[in-house]
Amino acid sequence: MLDEISEPEELPIAWTVSKTTYADGRAYRYTLSRPDGEIYSIAERTGMLLPTPTRRIDFFDSDHTPLGHLQPAERAPWKRVEHYQVIDALAPEEPLAFIDERWRLVDILLLRLPVYVLRLGDQTFDVRGTRYSPESFYEVVRSLSQEEEPGDEAGEAVSEAELALAAADDIDADALIESLDELELEMEAQAREIEPEPDPELEDESPKPEQLGQIQRPTSGADYVVRTDSPSLEQAPLVLTSLVALIDMELFS
Repeated sequence: MLDEISEPEELPIAWTVSKTTYADGRAYRYTLSRPDGEIYSIAERTGMLLPTPTRRIDFFDSDHTPLGHLQPAERAPWKRVEHYQVIDALAPEEPLAFIDERWRLVDILLLRLPVYVLRLGDQTFDVRGTRYSPESFYEVVRSLSQEEEPGDEAGEAVSEAELALAAADDIDADALIESLDELELEMEAQAREIEPEPDPELEDESPKPEQLGQIQRPTSGADYVVRTDSPSLEQAPLVLTSLVALIDMELFS
């Protein structure tokens, strides 16, 4: 008699996130709730109201008492690199967490969502979209290495090229468009080299990162469900809300 194959246990639901949107699908408010429906916090996109809109988000409890905020770092508008700090209102001197939004060439060319690197205390997590799992929209895994991923050097080269174009004095629009078209073709060629067809034998030998959480998009109910069995993640609701909001803003930007 064949032994039964046990299915992997599903991660417990830690939080749910519902959003309030404009007609075009862009959210201006996110509500974080516990699995029993109790509201923990409300996140408002206050950065949308600034003369130069940003992705700043302010967190409040149900009585509208400030809990903290997500602060984007200032950056040059032509660079596709974002850095964020999650600030706790009770300890504003030291950021609660750091979130880096990273784009690889293949992500840009294949219209994928970016990878997020979360630094929470002394732990580092990779938050990445899953291409093959129908159950998980994004997965949270423990970072295997602090080294740069393949393709980062090419991405830096692209950023330097964009910086040179943007910094040039009196560059006309036609020249800029032509240069960007050439850059796009070069990126496409590099992407074919960066992402070869997966080799099943090599995949079996490569170390598998430990999955600690999932961000799901259910077909009904809340807009997002966050599952995790990691105490450090479960006890950082502002950080999890920040991740969900950043992913959603990029999805509907």
